[in-house]
Amino acid sequence: MNYIENKRFYDVSGVTNEEITNCLNTLGPVRAGIRYRAYTSWYFGYLIRYTFKNNLVYINTFWSKVNLTVSFDLPRWVGTSDTPLELRNKITTYIKNITTHEQGHADIAKQYAKKIEESFKLISPRDNLNSIAFDLKTKISELLTEHLVKQRAYDSETEHGHTQGAQWQ
Repeated sequence: MNYIENKRFYDVSGVTNEEITNCLNTLGPVRAGIRYRAYTSWYFGYLIRYTFKNNLVYINTFWSKVNLTVSFDLPRWVGTSDTPLELRNKITTYIKNITTHEQGHADIAKQYAKKIEESFKLISPRDNLNSIAFDLKTKISELLTEHLVKQRAYDSETEHGHTQGAQWQ
């Protein structure tokens, strides 16, 4: 598996809880018209190589790879020493916890990238390219559906990071 990670940050500052909350609520990433305080997205790409031998088509598992790109949109504290120490500690802890939660999404995506790559080995040879390609597409589609279910379950189980301390009040 090839893994690429991108991190984008938006700057958070303020000297009061309200100012920091305003930054979190107005500067975070927007996806499908919804503003988030942090967001992780992923893209699975595939490079499939085939081998033809004895009138059969095989997936060449040595050269076939999954390419996973994970992109994080995260808050970054850029406040000053004018911010009370207790509030600075609160926001840095929040950012650490929300980053941990978002990393959990990346870990799930990595797990499924590996599962997809392993599935290449499970596709038996076929007598034509269309047949093996269809089987592979079907298996990848099943795993991607399973992946989305796992991502949603993770958000549900962690209450979108709240159980991991990613709550800002």
